[in-house]
Order: sequence, then C-alpha cells, then structure tokens
Amino acid sequence: MTLHIFGYQLTELTSRQKSDFEVVREKNAPVCGAAGRDPAKLLRASLLTCQKGGYLQSAYQCLDCDRFVNFVPSRDRSFVTVRCAARSSDPVKSVMSLANSVLTIEPFASVSVADEFARTRGVRHLMVESNGSFIGLVCRCDFVGAGREDTVARHMTRRVLVVEPETSMGAAAALMAEYGVGCLPVLQGDKLRGVVTRGDLRRAGVEEEWLGARACSRCGSRRGVCVHPQRQDACELCLDCHRAAA
Repeated sequence: MTLHIFGYQLTELTSRQKSDFEVVREKNAPVCGAAGRDPAKLLRASLLTCQKGGYLQSAYQCLDCDRFVNFVPSRDRSFVTVRCAARSSDPVKSVMSLANSVLTIEPFASVSVADEFARTRGVRHLMVESNGSFIGLVCRCDFVGAGREDTVARHMTRRVLVVEPETSMGAAAALMAEYGVGCLPVLQGDKLRGVVTRGDLRRAGVEEEWLGARACSRCGSRRGVCVHPQRQDACELCLDCHRAAA
C-alpha cells in the first residue's frame, strides 16, 4: 500500500511496519421501550451507531455483521452490550468518523474563532477546506503560543499524512505511532470522506501501546499533548495544563 502526504507520495508501507492486533470492542445500546426477555425483541429495541456520523440503527442488524461476537443484556434490561471483533486488517472506513461529523474551517478564520469552535465541540482537529476541497489540517495544539488574531492558514499543516478508506486499521495505528500524529484524514482524491483519530481506534478497542500517544508530564492525559513553542523547559503538557500554566 502506498501512503501519501497530501499531494506527495511518501513511501511504501511494508507488512513489518503495520501494527498487528485483534481485539474485541464493546458498545452499549440503550433499549427503547418494553422488550421483555426475548433476545430478538431485545436487540430490535436497542439502538446504536457504530461510528461517529453513522446512522442510528437497531442492534439486531449487528447479527448480519461478520465482526459480531455476541451481546450481553444488562440486569435491568435497560441496555445491551454488543461485542464485536476489530482486526488490524479491517479498513479504517469501518471505524472512522464520517465526513458529516467532521468539523471544517476556512483558512482565513482567526485562531481565537477556530480554537473556540473546536473546544466547544469537544474536538482537537479541524479540517481546513477552501471551496469544498481539503487543503490542510489544524490541531488545537498548533494554537499553543499563537496570536489570537493570527489566521488558521498561518498555523495549519499543509503537508498532511492522509490515508484512503481501504487503508487497514493496523497501518493507520502504525502511522500514528511512527509519525506522532493523532489524526489521519481519509481522502478519495481531494474529497474528504472522514477522519480516523486515535480516539476512533481506542473506541474500536485498539490498545494504547499501538498508538504512540505521549503522556502529559503533569496530569498523565494522552489528549492534545505538545510542547509550548516559547517555553525553554521543553515540557510536554496537555492543552488543559498549558492553559493552567499560562
């Protein structure tokens, strides 16, 4: 499989570079209405989404999925826990956040607007688009130490490591670990189809050791850890600890 930095061929990923794993992920599906103790009725009454941006569906549909393992109802029958297998060979399209759930921003938006936009929606990465085409990526980490009225274009990453929908989860995990990135845009041509993040892979059951995320030196968080560009101590802190230290 050939990998690309957006617009540039990067390298050929060999099987030795791919993370190899098989895990079982669990997802709780609330039961809507009275379903009794009949397993089929219980599954039909349970609703879930398999990935961000996906359609709400009955857990009964999971029976047709080749990754389905089993399900366990809660004691009070208020929800069921659906268990399914996730393998390193599975494509990222099966776990990625779909394009309709991905936040995008224009390149000339200000840092203050972009940072608040991402923060209030509980995400760290924004896809930068111009005239409907993907042109780069910006993370809230990129705004640490930035002027609040600077533009997104000044701080975004233009040469972005991207994958395709059929790229395997194992390859995506290996890329994140090797290049120290937490988000891989999923493109077909220059059209954004979704993103796969460390969070998506964690929710799929991939263990932390495969993902290469750094830990905050103060609180231990693995979300949004970066070095402040203007600090001399080269301390790796999460965004919350950067804000507290400001």
